[in-house]
Amino acid sequence: MTEHLAPGLSAARVLVVGADPLLGPCVDRLRAAGALVAVVTTDQLCDRDGADWEAASRVGADAVVDLGDVNVVVLLTATTRPRVRFLDQDPAEMVASVERLLVTSVALNRAALDVLGHGGRIVNVVSHTGAIGASGSVVYDACQATVASLARNMAQEVHDGGRTVVTVSVGELAGAPPDLLDRHSLGRYVEPSEVAELVSVAASTLATAFHGSVLGVTAGLE
Repeated sequence: MTEHLAPGLSAARVLVVGADPLLGPCVDRLRAAGALVAVVTTDQLCDRDGADWEAASRVGADAVVDLGDVNVVVLLTATTRPRVRFLDQDPAEMVASVERLLVTSVALNRAALDVLGHGGRIVNVVSHTGAIGASGSVVYDACQATVASLARNMAQEVHDGGRTVVTVSVGELAGAPPDLLDRHSLGRYVEPSEVAELVSVAASTLATAFHGSVLGVTAGLE
C-alpha cells in the first residue's frame, strides 16, 4: 500500500494487542508502512479463567516505556469464531469468554485513552457476526457487538481531545469451517491480509474522517 493510502504511519508508534490469525498480518503490514510496533498477545492478559484487568490497564504505560510514545492503539477483539451452541456451553466458560473478549477490551480502550495525546488513534477490530448474528457463537458475537458499541459511544466523548476512534468489522476468517460460507456473497471468507490492509488505513491519519465509523472487510457477509 502506498503512503497516500495510509499516510502518517511512517515512524508512528503503534501498540497492537490481539491474537492470531490477525495479529501477525496486522503487525507485518504496519511495520511495512514504517511504523514502530509493540505487540502484546491476548494470552499475556488472559488465561482460561478470564481477564487480568490490572495487566490490561498497564498495557498502555508499558508501551510508552517500550516505544517512547504511542500514537496508535490497535485492539484485535476478532479472532476465530467458536462453534458451540449456547445451550451446550458451560456457564463458567461463558463468563470467562465475556472477561477475555469484553472486559479486557474495556480495560484496553480505557488504558489507550490514558496514553494517546492529540491526534492519537484507536482501532477496534471486531467480528461482523456480532452485528448480524450467527448460530454457534452467541456469547462471542454478543461481546463483539458490545465492543463495537463501546467504540461508537466512546467516539462521542473523546474527539474534543483530538483523538480518533474507528472500528473495523471483519467477516469470517479464511480457514474457518464452511458453515457461514453461503452468507458471504463473494463465496469465500476474508483473508487476514485483507483485514491488515484496512487496519493500516484505519490506523493512518486518514482515520480522522472515519471517526466514530465502522469500516467493513466482510466478503459480503450478511
